Amino acid sequence: MQESLAEVLKGEGYPLFVKDWRDPRGVGDVVFELQPALYLAVEVKWWDSAKTGHNARVDRTEKRRKVFEQAVKYGLSWQYGMVVEPGAATVVATFMPAQEGASSEASGVLDVIMWLNSRKEALVLKPESNLSPVDCKVLDEELQAAMVARKVEEEWSW
Repeated sequence: MQESLAEVLKGEGYPLFVKDWRDPRGVGDVVFELQPALYLAVEVKWWDSAKTGHNARVDRTEKRRKVFEQAVKYGLSWQYGMVVEPGAATVVATFMPAQEGASSEASGVLDVIMWLNSRKEALVLKPESNLSPVDCKVLDEELQAAMVARKVEEEWSW
């Protein structure tokens, strides 16, 4: 059975690891404190890079969409439900490590989606050209539901 990322980090005594946290909706994987009041919330999905063909591509696309949606929900829930420090910020990201047996060059990718600040503002770093229409819709709906304003880089501040 595959160890969770949280179990690996706990076992290694990783110094930035905060906790394996689940919000009330049951999503979330790990949170790191990069520096005081700056968090990295990461949603993880395992994928099998050894498989090829149409079904494998469909499966990877479904996993990418699911991990994106969960990361957005998780980051919003962490920043605006658990963080209490004034001025704190959270970086929201996904990580899709390859399963055992995959080639070393396909070991995984940390993909940063957005920054969230304590004023309920989001700086989305992932270009819309890299998002599917489904991902764009999920992102817009979740930001709106959490009453978080989407800002561009020129408007963003801590």
